[in-house]
Amino acid sequence: MRTTSYINYPGEITKVIFEIISYNPQLFFLTWKIIGVLFGAVLFYFAFRSFSKIESIEIKEKKSKASIIFFLIALLGVGVLTIPNLILKAQCVDEDYWICGASLFLNGEIPWKSVSTFTGGPLTYIGVSLMYFLVGELNYASIRLFNLFFCIYPAIIFVYLTFKFSFKKELAFILIVPMIMLFAYVKSSALIAYASEFPPMMLSAISMWIFIKIQKKKKNIAISFAWFYFRFIPIYKTSICSNWFNDCIVLFY
Repeated sequence: MRTTSYINYPGEITKVIFEIISYNPQLFFLTWKIIGVLFGAVLFYFAFRSFSKIESIEIKEKKSKASIIFFLIALLGVGVLTIPNLILKAQCVDEDYWICGASLFLNGEIPWKSVSTFTGGPLTYIGVSLMYFLVGELNYASIRLFNLFFCIYPAIIFVYLTFKFSFKKELAFILIVPMIMLFAYVKSSALIAYASEFPPMMLSAISMWIFIKIQKKKKNIAISFAWFYFRFIPIYKTSICSNWFNDCIVLFY
């Protein structure tokens, strides 16, 4: 059987970023640091600005627009400040497994039979395989972009929605800032890499929001969601079984 290699290392994305940085490294990293400082200042400005004592209709409309601007800046800032992370070599062994697994999957191999994922489920690399169609290559840069757009961004959004539903919207702004800054200024290889814990993180963020939303709904809705949740979580990460029991207690208590 003839196979096709979908892996391109280091890849066009990495080459373009490296060329931009190497053109003037000092200027690039100076600009990068300035953007980082300004980004943090803007986040705190928008977050604390939401605590306005005047609650007129005009102010509420401005707050609504400000929340949209806040999230656009937050997501854009996280993406820009993590650009240098895309050109780094492998940060954990998981990344190699997911790249190879995605390439094998695109060649028609059977998940869990022909592709070893250890404690990670097949959806971990099936999702990564989409990056070949989106950016035309599989490598460290492309899977970290997948992690950014399909795991980190949704997690930030749904954790914010959970805070907003549980507390006041103004407080939700404050509470989400540390999470945004964590991923924006990350230096740990465990968080730079697309590890198998990120998809469950994203799914757990979504589940927290849905759990809170369905607390006052009918029980059959909760049971229906529990079926969906517990059926798909193992396909992402089989070693987080303890989380299922915790969520079960929260769901049915």
